Amino acid sequence: MIVRLQRTVLIVDDSLEDRESYRNYLLRDQEYSYTIIEAPLGREGVTLWQQTQPDVLLLNYSLPDLDGLEVLAQLQSSTQQQFLPVIILTGQGNETLALQFMKAGAQDYLVKEQITPQSLQLAVNSTIATSDLRHVLRESEERFRMVVDNIPQLAWIANAEGLIYWYNQRWFEYTGTTLAEMEGLGWQKVHRPDYAEKVLERFRHYTKLGLPWEDTFPLRGQDGLYRWFLSRAIPIADEQGRTIRWFGTNTDITELRAAQAALEERNSELDSFVYIVSHDLKAPLRAISNLSQWIEEDTQTV
Repeated sequence: MIVRLQRTVLIVDDSLEDRESYRNYLLRDQEYSYTIIEAPLGREGVTLWQQTQPDVLLLNYSLPDLDGLEVLAQLQSSTQQQFLPVIILTGQGNETLALQFMKAGAQDYLVKEQITPQSLQLAVNSTIATSDLRHVLRESEERFRMVVDNIPQLAWIANAEGLIYWYNQRWFEYTGTTLAEMEGLGWQKVHRPDYAEKVLERFRHYTKLGLPWEDTFPLRGQDGLYRWFLSRAIPIADEQGRTIRWFGTNTDITELRAAQAALEERNSELDSFVYIVSHDLKAPLRAISNLSQWIEEDTQTV
């Protein structure tokens, strides 16, 4: 027995004949079993979308009340999603129009006169797969952000060329900056001027080599004070071994440096003390040695 996956499709088209054709085409699909919802107008389609959250929307571009782009704009406004599982159905095979659909968030478009059962099923299945993948990636990204936002280090991600495009929440809390200020090479604003150029030069060298990078330098906090950080970044490669991004962290080592400096100072003081004590002891020891030698010589004389 073949178990078909259950999906919901919303068809928004003012042509009853076209809606019936699309319904029949989808019912022939061997992979999915569809619950099909229909609406003849754009506004009704938006309402049904919000109520049912379908897996795919087949949207006729030319509707009596709204056109496809207006419907897409309302859907994006209500969902806050850049990409939507929407297939535009149009009577024009126009590349310029198709580009408008994609920029507006649609996943695909089909020219009505060219639609076949196979082409419609393929477009719907592809849109579902893409939507599922985006959902998985979005969940993974949210989990990643939740973890990285709660680590004690400042963290960031750069593109293959080393230009930073994302920081964790710790970075903004420490520096008091915004992403708009810090994107690209904006991080130099919170570096001490006498270190910034050297850090950039060293980081660029390692990004060109594609090797892990490490450096130590001060960063300015939102209180205007500098603290020392140990910074590391590793390259993230694709399946072909090409670096596609960098993941970096900045670990606050201010207290550690202070402790090491204090220890070095104590060790230096101890060395000085040992030297002084050793030097001061040499005189009485020589005197005792000389006295012992004198007594021994005097005894022999007697």
